[in-house]
Amino acid sequence: MDMGHIVERISAIEISTPDPEPPDGMAPDAVWRVPVGVINIVPQAEIDLVRSVNDLHAESPGVLGLDAYLPEPAGEPLACPACQNSAELILQGRWGEPATVLCECGHAWPLAPSDESGSAEALKRAIWRSVEENGMPPAPPA
Repeated sequence: MDMGHIVERISAIEISTPDPEPPDGMAPDAVWRVPVGVINIVPQAEIDLVRSVNDLHAESPGVLGLDAYLPEPAGEPLACPACQNSAELILQGRWGEPATVLCECGHAWPLAPSDESGSAEALKRAIWRSVEENGMPPAPPA
């Protein structure tokens, strides 16, 4: 099942920014568990259409009869296949690897099996946001 393009709704994460470097002091084999809440799924075609319209509006304001730019599509919340929960989701994984979604019911599944690079990028950005908000977590005891 192609879930389309996964769009995180974590404030201040810009999907269009360059691929981030790992945070300073991060252990390369660390497994992260980042609470992200709701994850919205938006088909890539919808995103492409809105961005094309907005690009045309930027180049030639008024041609399309728009007063403002169109907002990014909100999408549909990703729901746990086991319990249908779509809130309080957690992304888990290692830096640079695809993310796994964890539900509070205990079910786990791949974020985007058909887009492993997008899944890995989403996890990287969630890790960065977590580090910015909470600092680097302490190293586990040896």
